[in-house]
Amino acid sequence: MTMPHADARAVVSSVLWLVLLDRDEVYRGRVVLAGLLFGLAFLTKFSAVTGPVAAGIWLLTRGGWRRTVTVVSVAGGVAILGVALAQLHSHGRMFENFRSLATGGMTAESAGLGPTRLLLMMGRPTPFFLVWPLALGRLIARARQRSWGLWEWYLLASIGVALPILSSPGTESNHLLEFQAACVIVLARRSDEPRWSAWLSQAVGLAAIPWALWVLTAAPWRSTIDASHLAAALPPGARVLAEDACVPTGLGNRPVVLDPFSFRLLAERGWIDDEPLADRVRQQEFDALVMLTRIDRPDESLSPHFHFGPRVTAAMLAAYRYEKSVGQYHVYRRKR
Repeated sequence: MTMPHADARAVVSSVLWLVLLDRDEVYRGRVVLAGLLFGLAFLTKFSAVTGPVAAGIWLLTRGGWRRTVTVVSVAGGVAILGVALAQLHSHGRMFENFRSLATGGMTAESAGLGPTRLLLMMGRPTPFFLVWPLALGRLIARARQRSWGLWEWYLLASIGVALPILSSPGTESNHLLEFQAACVIVLARRSDEPRWSAWLSQAVGLAAIPWALWVLTAAPWRSTIDASHLAAALPPGARVLAEDACVPTGLGNRPVVLDPFSFRLLAERGWIDDEPLADRVRQQEFDALVMLTRIDRPDESLSPHFHFGPRVTAAMLAAYRYEKSVGQYHVYRRKR
């Protein structure tokens, strides 16, 4: 929640609003309030639709089609109003950018990659690897027992929303946050299951929680690295071009490019010209480049031109050389 990225805030918001609805008797006021907050979560991140989808389906299964219409209508109204205001205050640029970036670089070839990428991300050796198999097992068991609740629908909806999003080559595991949250909640929810099932969940928790704490505290190559580590590797007052906008922000500077992935897509589709930035790189205007991937080792990356695009990347390789890695970042300095 303390990170400047919107992913965690959108997920936490959706979970909190679902808590409002997770009652035996759902009053109309709670439905209206949840719809309002779902709309605000959507405005935090446009992919935050899992919550209202799960809430709508759950209310419908309880015979509350009026409440389903209410929560969807209120959430949709708030979202439309917020988008309209953003369009107005951006002087018409928001829709223009959204048309260029909505598909995230998706092509006909990448459209079917969602299931494959989801399985690859789920197979990574992280603490979540202990959680999701048991959560999906409980999901199946509760389906057989016909004891699905709001959170089981939330888990199913999180998978359904993640699949099309992960079909875009520009997406990463941050889009699994809702799936991860839903898995944990499904494991924690009490139901009429055998006692050994609860013991198994506790055992998974006892193993996963220390592992997760170790990852957060003993693995500085993750996003826990702060600006002081990079500042020590850069000259005082360095002008930095970085893939991660948090880097210059943490150093007290204004980012040159706020979102390099969007920059590349806009350049590819002719909305902006990337030559001025490429020329600044050729002129070695920046004291250092701080990259998330080794641009001098394209074979190690699934997308060698993932950020900034081929023209700017070629200029980087011509004018800068790799110096060192600091945590997850790779620092490049001017060629002499």
